[in-house]
Order: sequence, then C-alpha cells, then structure tokens
Amino acid sequence: MPKTGTLIAPIIEHEYVKQFLEIFKANQSPSANGLLSVLGQVTAMEKQLEAVVQELAAMRRDLVEMEQRNHPIKTVLQKSVIVMF
Repeated sequence: MPKTGTLIAPIIEHEYVKQFLEIFKANQSPSANGLLSVLGQVTAMEKQLEAVVQELAAMRRDLVEMEQRNHPIKTVLQKSVIVMF
C-alpha cells in the first residue's frame, strides 16, 4: 500500500475497498451511495489527521530546537530560581 507522508494511503484507495465498491456497483445496490458518502467522510478525516500529525511533528521540532539553544527567557528563569534559594 502506498504511503502519504506518515500515514497509509486513504481508505478509498485500498485495493479491497475498490473491489467491494465494484461489487456494489455491479449489483446496483441502493446502499452504494451511502457507502461512498461514508468513505468520503472517512477520507476527509484522514486528511485532517494527516495535517494534525504534520503540525505536531513541526511543534516537536520547534521544542527540540528551543531546548537546544539558550533562550533568554530560560536564562532569566534559571537565575530567578537560583536567587530564590
């Protein structure tokens, strides 16, 4: 299965899901439209999740970067703690 970023491919692109939808279409099932609608919503949620995962990864990188550099606020807080004791 192909990957998009950090997550697997959308469910609607999965081989077995495509086969399942073909069976629905071949038998002219009235519930095929409902299933397509649900799969569309799941695909939209997958895209939102991917965006959130990418944003979280960016935040983690930013936090690591902030920890590695000696930020002025960090220095002030450390001095304040030393003075209090």
